Amino acid sequence: MSTEPKPADSLQQLKELMMGDEQRAIAELRARLDTLDADSVERLAEELVAALRHRRENGEESFEELVAALQPGTESAIQRSVTEDKSRLSKALFPIMGPAIRNYVLDLFRGMVKDLNETIRDTTSAERIKWRFQAKLAGKSYSEYVLLRTRSFHIDEVYLMQRDTGLLLLYAARNPDQEAREEADLVSSMFTAIHNFVRDSFGKGEAGDDEEDVSELDGFTFGEREVLIEVGPAMVLAAVSHGVPPGSVREELKGVLEILHGELGGRLDHFSGDTALLESGRPALRRALLESRKEESGGGGLWRAWVFLGVIAAAVAIFWAIGFREQKRWDRFEASLRAEPGYAVTEVEPDGWWRKRLVRGIRDPLAKEPAALVGESGIEAEKVRFEFTPMASLEPDFVAKRDAPSEAWQTRILDTLGEVKALAESAATSGETKVLSQHLAGLQEQLEETRRADETKSRLLVRSLIESQFAGTAGLKVAVSEAGDRLVLSGELEPEDLVRVRAQLEPLAGLIEIDASGLGENSSARWLQWRNDLEALAIPFADGSMRANDERQIDEIVGLMQKLDSVSSLPPKFEVLAHPLIGANRQANRAIEQSRAESVKSRLVERGIDASRLLPVLSEDLERAGEGVMIRVIEPGGAADR
Repeated sequence: MSTEPKPADSLQQLKELMMGDEQRAIAELRARLDTLDADSVERLAEELVAALRHRRENGEESFEELVAALQPGTESAIQRSVTEDKSRLSKALFPIMGPAIRNYVLDLFRGMVKDLNETIRDTTSAERIKWRFQAKLAGKSYSEYVLLRTRSFHIDEVYLMQRDTGLLLLYAARNPDQEAREEADLVSSMFTAIHNFVRDSFGKGEAGDDEEDVSELDGFTFGEREVLIEVGPAMVLAAVSHGVPPGSVREELKGVLEILHGELGGRLDHFSGDTALLESGRPALRRALLESRKEESGGGGLWRAWVFLGVIAAAVAIFWAIGFREQKRWDRFEASLRAEPGYAVTEVEPDGWWRKRLVRGIRDPLAKEPAALVGESGIEAEKVRFEFTPMASLEPDFVAKRDAPSEAWQTRILDTLGEVKALAESAATSGETKVLSQHLAGLQEQLEETRRADETKSRLLVRSLIESQFAGTAGLKVAVSEAGDRLVLSGELEPEDLVRVRAQLEPLAGLIEIDASGLGENSSARWLQWRNDLEALAIPFADGSMRANDERQIDEIVGLMQKLDSVSSLPPKFEVLAHPLIGANRQANRAIEQSRAESVKSRLVERGIDASRLLPVLSEDLERAGEGVMIRVIEPGGAADR
């Protein structure tokens, strides 16, 4: 057998001798290429940080070129991520934004509390009180007037955000140059984060776990700015304002938000992140940049109001001073008139316009003229009118003055008769002297009868005048002694009549002895009034049990019961009357009604009412169903009709 090598094997050996190194190098390169795809991701992850740091160290311009190159791809990736799953980005940012948002909200609420404290402090200051008064004069509400006095109101920035994701859709500023700034996205994100934080933190508890929480944050304040938030079905409008917003601002913002929903609502259903498609809504958004300028002080009407108010205040002060001085004069005159002997003033009332007075009473003709008393007090005579009924005063001075002329006349007559008698006795016979003495005795007796008749007439006049003062008072009995020096009054009067009669007796105390021990109030009228008040009260059991207001009703009922006891000859008994409950099931309702009546009875007993005087009763009057429990009085003679 031949052992010579085959031509193919020889050729292979020749290739290895000539190209062996190159073939091994190619095989190694092929192996590296085969493992390159598997190792590239791990090596890139290990070397990317070092590469970026190296690029940053090479210079700012070189790094910015890298950022510019990466930006389009990064933005496209984020937009696609948001389009596919809107909650993914929010969940990824939550661990980072959470602590920052909490710190921001805490600072925000500290500022809000500080502003609230300042507002409370300023509300009671003299300046704020003056503003409230000026707002009334100007015909404006207090909040509007504070706005005019403090600062103008204007909205500088408006953010329109998608409700579900919080992404900024449109942004408008009062200065159009600011609308291109990059911070708008960050600010809108902060607004959304704060809004969600407040809703998640403070909205819990108002709705159940399976119910949708509908509470929303409607605004917050930081520094001198206030953010007004209006929430719609698909979009949220946030307006950054300066000053105190009028009450109509929120309605206008709601109107703008409704317009934007109408214009952009359809586009949001297929929104992929391209805000250029929403630019048509910018004019409507700019309508939310509201403004309310401070009123200029160009000779407005407020100073006229102050002048007018000052004139009125001066006129009122002058009128009050004149009236006060006039009233003091009247008080002095009335006091002097009541103290003047021979007068009894029963009534002083206005008579006509501008403090004219009518004075009524009784007067002794021998008393000082009232016109003289008016002149002494400094009151004009035409401002007072008198209606005095004549009377004979029993004061010693007036009795002496009244009797002095009669006594002097009688003395002169008696002296003359004595002289005539002496002359007649010296010239007449004994029989003639006897006849003359009889005639003189008759004249003396006639004089005495005349004096007694005058006294009787004076007493009758005093009696008629006194009786006329109290005529028409129901239940009042008036009696004057035969001598006319003592007045006795008795009877049970209504409370207002008793007060009036006692006031009329005061000026008569100096003219006649008065006995008013028999006067008293009409207890039957008071008893009826208190009974009606008691039966008008009810304990409604509004929510099926006794409430605080019902306890106060119980206290009032006990007070009226005690008043009835004070004027009753026999303590009355009471029905604790339970009206029917509303409903057709009378059998079951009666047990509840009985329980309510017993509950009211027990509370009355706790407050000192004897249990034997309380009778629980169930009413069957369905027309009064639902009126609760009331108290009815059983008079000592029998039960009240039900």
